[in-house]
Amino acid sequence: MFYPGDDTNVEAAMQMILAAWLLAVAAPAASQSALERTLLALEEERQAAYVKGDRAVLERQFAAEYSHTNLRGGTTNRAEELAFYAPGTFSLKSGKIEDVTVHDYGNTAVLLGTVVWEGATFRPQPNVPIDLSGRFRVTRVYVNRAGRWQLSTSHASLIPPAEPAAASE
Repeated sequence: MFYPGDDTNVEAAMQMILAAWLLAVAAPAASQSALERTLLALEEERQAAYVKGDRAVLERQFAAEYSHTNLRGGTTNRAEELAFYAPGTFSLKSGKIEDVTVHDYGNTAVLLGTVVWEGATFRPQPNVPIDLSGRFRVTRVYVNRAGRWQLSTSHASLIPPAEPAAASE
């Protein structure tokens, strides 16, 4: 109970408010499982590798049986994906992953999320740039082998841009 002029109660109340605020702020980070944090770190590392053209990261992350289904319904294997992301063939200014959910099945995990690419360009031929920038809904299947998570299968679907609002007359 608060009494006018009693600073000890005010101090105790402020401490309780601060503690509640800290719990509310820390709760989202604490709610992530260790597996979710691990897979999110791999996703972020791979997006950075796309930006830098770092093939070694991709080789380490893609499992031997890796396959990808792209936004046009085509499929590629590990070697084709490594060739796709080669410097000079693919460039990316910025890549990030958002809205991640992970389902843990022991030595297998499924990650769902949204990838956002800015300045993404694929060049199947030197003078034929194709803009691949956009937002993509992704599904990733990871396998844990000898304590290391690798990407086994992935799928990406383009999220269509929102229609502009009609101008009012």
